[in-house]
Amino acid sequence: MLILGHIDQRKLIRETYFETYGEDLLKALDKELSNDFERLVLLWTLDPAKRDTFLANEATKRSTSSNQLLMEIACTRSSDQLLFARKAYHARYKKSLEEDVAHHTTGEFRKVLLLVLDHNYEYVVKYCTYINVKRVVLIWIS
Repeated sequence: MLILGHIDQRKLIRETYFETYGEDLLKALDKELSNDFERLVLLWTLDPAKRDTFLANEATKRSTSSNQLLMEIACTRSSDQLLFARKAYHARYKKSLEEDVAHHTTGEFRKVLLLVLDHNYEYVVKYCTYINVKRVVLIWIS
């Protein structure tokens, strides 16, 4: 039931649970669930900006294989969604998403990702034409 439904419905379920039992639903689920299913349920209950914030922070702390997730967040969210995620990131971690990305990524990938996070697509195109096309393809698929 918690997994199904729209984010507003899931939020209402969390609020109703708290009013009824005096405990946060996520903490109650944490006691009952384990491993990947727990992670799935917890991520699903977060609103999109907070979910992106959590996943982006995790990705910045991992190896370069997580860069794909950072690029996915940066490229698939609308300007408003990305703005909400960036604000949520700053509120939760007391630093900007761009700071963490800059600190935990390197090379051309860092430059392109920071430009995409800022929605500077014109500069992304200019930068990508500036460097070897093969290297850009490797950045996007790695």
